[in-house]
Amino acid sequence: MLPTWLRRLLGILALGGGATGIAVTLQVMMLNVGVAAWLMSMPFLAYYAYGVACGLLLIEAGEDSLGANQWYWLLQVPVFQAKLLQFSLSSGLSLYLWCGLDHARIGFNGMVGSAWHFAFLQAPETPLVGFNAVALAAFLTLWRLRRTSGASFGAPILPATD
Repeated sequence: MLPTWLRRLLGILALGGGATGIAVTLQVMMLNVGVAAWLMSMPFLAYYAYGVACGLLLIEAGEDSLGANQWYWLLQVPVFQAKLLQFSLSSGLSLYLWCGLDHARIGFNGMVGSAWHFAFLQAPETPLVGFNAVALAAFLTLWRLRRTSGASFGAPILPATD
């Protein structure tokens, strides 16, 4: 069973992170008048709107809130920067652990808030690969809960416990 405090925490992070992400993405769209910037921003705007819905579902213990939130957090797990493609996505809270590919360095950084980065065919300063530990922990918690409860997509959330 999902403890009430954890359900509320994950719900607030998804709801608040989604709302912050919408604001950040709209700011990017308003500052960049080019069509490419707008097209690149639209999937992230939709993702953050999905985050607001996921947060509300989880706070209200709605149907399939575990499954919806599981996918929401999974998309935030990877971070990578390479010559071909760069990607990172965070919503609410993040702690990135990464390994540099050019000098075999390891490091971490974290933030409260929402941010995204996507670039294609732009060489980064430091090629790296890593993951968002907060998103991975949230995903694994929801995945384990769904797996042990036998819940499937569309199944109602388990009753909250204190």
